[in-house]
Amino acid sequence: MAWVAALGRMSRNPALSRLCARDPRGGGARVPLGFLASYLTFRHTPPERMRTPVTLAHPARDAWTPLEVSTRWLRRVAAPAELVMLRECGHFPVEEPGVGDLVGVVNRVVERVDRK
Repeated sequence: MAWVAALGRMSRNPALSRLCARDPRGGGARVPLGFLASYLTFRHTPPERMRTPVTLAHPARDAWTPLEVSTRWLRRVAAPAELVMLRECGHFPVEEPGVGDLVGVVNRVVERVDRK
């Protein structure tokens, strides 16, 4: 995975990013070339055709995926959509208070789905 992903930007903590990069179930995993090819060529549903509500939880200090990339995509979603910023965390949101924000967001989405 290290060949195709900027694992050094996984978190704001360099030691954690190194740990993730070496983890055999994470960044240290070997991925078959066929999987990568299928991932790169898979035709996703365009956001303009999405009908499922979207809650996008974006880490506020994500050095891997710029906020503009996420917001540009989210603006194109046809369904109801919201952006929630996860405070003070990187791409792999394990830093507080961001991980607590993520838990709260997931709980709110689950509650909304359960009410339906």
